[in-house]
Amino acid sequence: MPKVNQSKAIKNTRSQPKRLTEEEIQEQFWDEVDQLSQEKIYQLLTGNIPLPNIELITEPYRYEDKQQKLTGLFLHKDVDYRTLLTDIENRYTEEEDYGKEHLAQEISVEYIRLVIKALIADLSNFASYDPSYFEDLTQE
Repeated sequence: MPKVNQSKAIKNTRSQPKRLTEEEIQEQFWDEVDQLSQEKIYQLLTGNIPLPNIELITEPYRYEDKQQKLTGLFLHKDVDYRTLLTDIENRYTEEEDYGKEHLAQEISVEYIRLVIKALIADLSNFASYDPSYFEDLTQE
C-alpha cells in the first residue's frame, strides 16, 4: 500500500501585511498632508511667478552637504515651513475630522502669507516703498 503524505498543512509563505499602529497611521496621514501641501505651494508659486525649470524637492532635510547643492523649491529646508507643519499638526486633535485636502490648503495659505509678509518686509527697505501700495490687495 502506498504511503500517503500526511505532512502538516502547507503554511502560507506570503507575508501578511503589517498592521500599522495608531501612531504610524497618524504619521502616514501627516506625511501625505505635507506632500500635498508642498505640491500646492509649488503650483501657487510656479503658476504665478515665472520660475522656469524649478523642481519641487520633497525629501526630508537632513543638514547634509549633499542637500546644500540641490536647487529647486525645497520647503523642508525652510524652518518656517517645518514649524508651520508642526504647529498645524499640534493644533488639530484626533476628534476633528479634517481631510488631507483641507489641511494642505490651510498650510499652503499660511505659508504663502508668511512669504508675502517677508517680501513686504524686504520691500520696506526700498526708497520707493509705500505701505499704502499693499492695502488694497484683498477685497475684504
